[in-house]
Parts: sequence; C-alpha cells; structure tokens
Amino acid sequence: MQRLVPLTIVDIFMCLGLGVGGDNVEFCRNMCGVVGSVLSNEVITVEYVIQIMKSMVDNEMDDVENDCRLYIFVYFVVLYFPRKSKSISNSPGSVIDNLDRLSKYDWAKSVHSYLAKSFSHAFLALG
Repeated sequence: MQRLVPLTIVDIFMCLGLGVGGDNVEFCRNMCGVVGSVLSNEVITVEYVIQIMKSMVDNEMDDVENDCRLYIFVYFVVLYFPRKSKSISNSPGSVIDNLDRLSKYDWAKSVHSYLAKSFSHAFLALG
C-alpha cells in the first residue's frame, strides 16, 4: 500500500533545528565571494576544501574568519545540500561571506526546497 507522507518546512525545523523565516538563501552557479576567492580555479571537491583548511591552519598568518567560512561551507555541502557528483558546482557560497548574517536566512525552507527537488528528480529517474 502506498501512502503519501507530507514533509513540511516545520518538519525540517523540528528535525534539524534550522531557523524558519528570514531571507531566501541564494545559490551561486559558480564559486563566488570570499569562499570562491580562497579556493583556486581547480575542480572543487570536499577533500580539496579540507586540504585548503588544513594548510590555512598550519599557516602562521591564519585567517580565522576564512577558516570558519570554509568549515561552514563543507558543513552545508555535506549535510544539508549533498550532491551525487564529487565536485561542488553550486552552493550558498556568497551567503557565507557575512558570517554575522547567517542567522538571518530561512535555512529550513532552503533545505526543504532542496529535498523536494531531489525527491522529484529521483521519482522521475525511477519512473
């Protein structure tokens, strides 16, 4: 028997503890902003970003804000907006530029939209 189980923004909020309400999260087609400038033009993978983070920590002139941006970037890409491909193409890179403003975005709605699109693509691929 098939049943429809609705998945709402409130479910995302309750399960993940993400904020509801606020500005929409904008995804960049290419790496942009501060995060994009820290990463070179190579193919960007999670492993590559972690390698850059390690080299920044080992550097004497450590930039703590950029370390935090890259950590948050990896967190988003791995946990909230995972992709099947190994390379990272689009992401909320420009949103991470202003760390003080991260709480002003509607993360629950963004994750919900991403999940709904992913389910839709999977359904079409199976059907």
